[in-house]
Amino acid sequence: MDEIDKNILEILKKDASTTNSKIGRAVGLSEGAVRKRIIDMRKAGVISRFTVEVRGPAAAVRAVVFVQVENHADNKSACKKVSSLSGVERVWEITGDYDICALASAMTMDELNSSIDSIRETEGVAGTKTHIITKEWD
Repeated sequence: MDEIDKNILEILKKDASTTNSKIGRAVGLSEGAVRKRIIDMRKAGVISRFTVEVRGPAAAVRAVVFVQVENHADNKSACKKVSSLSGVERVWEITGDYDICALASAMTMDELNSSIDSIRETEGVAGTKTHIITKEWD
């Protein structure tokens, strides 16, 4: 990865819907050259997905859920199970007192509680610690 690739990534991180033409103008490349670099970064695993981040009324409540995995359980398997649950936006395998960190969101507190309950009921999960997000800073 060179500086141009890093600049492309920074633009995409701010807005994944930015057109290749607009990115090209910003980094001094043609639309086709930007498209090829993005394809190459996807093939190399640098870019794993493009996503939508919901704010405002569509995601009225959000929480960070720290998950402890049972001693005999497989972290990778637990991560996959948790990431497939409704309301779970992102999942990270982490170090420390907890094994997994999940970001959950919903339109209502009841829906969020349901998502958190689903995480707690997931096979291999020993316990959770939840923090409700009260304000987000850009």
